[in-house]
Amino acid sequence: MNYIIENNIDFYSELQKELSKDSNQKIHDDQVIPDNLDNICLLSNSVLEKNYVTLECGHKFNYVPLYNEICNQKRENRLEITHLLINQIKCPYCRSITNKLLPYIDDKDVIKKKGINYPLKYCMKLHSCQWVKSGKNKDQELCGKSAFESDYGKYCCYHHKLSKNKNHHKEKLTNIQLNWSKEHERINKKYNLNQLREILRENKSKYKLKITGNKNEIIDRIIQCGLVIE
Repeated sequence: MNYIIENNIDFYSELQKELSKDSNQKIHDDQVIPDNLDNICLLSNSVLEKNYVTLECGHKFNYVPLYNEICNQKRENRLEITHLLINQIKCPYCRSITNKLLPYIDDKDVIKKKGINYPLKYCMKLHSCQWVKSGKNKDQELCGKSAFESDYGKYCCYHHKLSKNKNHHKEKLTNIQLNWSKEHERINKKYNLNQLREILRENKSKYKLKITGNKNEIIDRIIQCGLVIE
């Protein structure tokens, strides 16, 4: 039915056009279209994070979603036509085979699993370890082993652990300095390092105390354990 109002304008037709525009605009506004699909994880649809993985087919995934997917792939499935070898994983997007396992990374949601991120000889390489070797004639040579990125830098598993412990020790010393009290200072002035270590040895079996550490650490340990010394 047409409703001609004036100047030969079909009011009903014009109304339908406007409603159609509004509907199309709403659909467009509701769609979340990433500016760059190359920076999106194809499993979680979230932005790629550090340690994202690029498979041989070129598809990219954040590590943990892909790790969980590969764990599911490697479970026995009698309906699966393509059986993966120990060194193979399948792209969850295009189903093509990558002949490398995931690298292992230190993450609370990740453990070493054979055929997924272990053994090392079958794993792909994300980064090169940036740890500078020490000793004579090293000349700032980097470790270079397969590495992952963390808050401490890009290191292999071994040097990541060293870096992590080193940073934790720095934080511990900083906290001791921030909480340094009059009692800390009294003990510091009255006893030397060997005397303080002897106090710890006398109470080692009772409190399972460490004897190692610098003077400030040992003083703080004595106070934290409630050891009374005059």
